[in-house]
Amino acid sequence: MGDSELTVRPLQPGEEAAVTQAFNEVFQQHRTLAEWYWKFGPPGEPKFVMVAWGPQGEPLAQWAGLPVELWAFGQRLRGAQIVDVFAKKQARKSLGAAGAYLRTMRAFHATWCGPGGFSLLYGFPSAKPMHLDQKSGEYVQIPDLAIPVFRRPASCKKTSPLPLGLRFGLDEEAADALWERVKQRCRLSVVRDGAAFRRRYTARPGVVYHHVVAWERGTPAAYGVFALQPPAVVWAELLWDGESASALEKALGEGERLRQRAGCRELAGWLRGDPPLELALQDLGFEVAPHALVRWLGRSFDPRIPPELVPDALHCTMGDSDLV
Repeated sequence: MGDSELTVRPLQPGEEAAVTQAFNEVFQQHRTLAEWYWKFGPPGEPKFVMVAWGPQGEPLAQWAGLPVELWAFGQRLRGAQIVDVFAKKQARKSLGAAGAYLRTMRAFHATWCGPGGFSLLYGFPSAKPMHLDQKSGEYVQIPDLAIPVFRRPASCKKTSPLPLGLRFGLDEEAADALWERVKQRCRLSVVRDGAAFRRRYTARPGVVYHHVVAWERGTPAAYGVFALQPPAVVWAELLWDGESASALEKALGEGERLRQRAGCRELAGWLRGDPPLELALQDLGFEVAPHALVRWLGRSFDPRIPPELVPDALHCTMGDSDLV
């Protein structure tokens, strides 16, 4: 197969089933169209999926992005999390998987990034795509960054009865109020307000997210979004007002109750770029170490996100990935 036999263009309505089938073949998954639409948005919403098509109209490579709102150095900008990138075996015959992959990546950049488009792309690639991204020269302005993982193993001590001041279920107003507090100490982050929580943590086929808000004196002080991922219960998000240690402990206590009911071994989550919360977690018995496999990789397309500032500024949680 020669380079000229590839057609690289954005996904069109009606082609969702073809790329879902290709994704399932490459990653040996069983994603349904219902989950694809949950992830990329329902019919009618814009999709940011660039596909390399073979001569028979088959998808051979893909670069896809999930749009996110960014809080970047005091302003709201648009970004995208890069997901589901692949090059199928058929693209490796003569053209080479790297060629198909890089053409698709660069078409994504040219179509949707820069002025008026995405200011920042980021993702959590496996080793091979990360190597291609960096070898291409496209993703070297920001170094790949370690992901700190906080873990607290199961204790023999039973959790206390359900304390006062906990409320359950999505609470957009509480998330909005806490995000206003958190963003004051985070210079570069995905926006984590109520609208973002509704989009990200509701209605996913086959997955239940547990929302809990801890209140102090009539004010939300901590918000956790938990999910079961045996052998752990993980938090996808953890917002904290930075003041009430008891509220943080109560919110995490609900994670512990979930852990006990599910028979899991630990409570865990990712956290980067929120020093007060990082210290508070360690005071509560969490140990921290870099993730053994996952790293953050990104590229700025906007001078308002200076690449040299990203390593020290980036705030990151497990919810920034598609692993929860």
